[in-house]
Amino acid sequence: MSVATKVRIMVMVTLLLSIGFALMGGAPVGRAVLVIVWLGHVAYFVFGVKTAR
Repeated sequence: MSVATKVRIMVMVTLLLSIGFALMGGAPVGRAVLVIVWLGHVAYFVFGVKTAR
C-alpha cells in the first residue's frame, strides 16, 4: 500500500471517529472505547500494513 493511500485512509478514519467522539459528550466510557479503537487503527497501519516504496 502506498504512503498516500495510508494517509488517506487514516484521515478518513480519524474524521469519522472524531465525529463519534464529539457526539458522545456524555459517555466517557464510549469516548474511551473510541480512543482505544483509534489507537488500534494507527498501530495497525504503522506496524501491520506494509508500505510500498
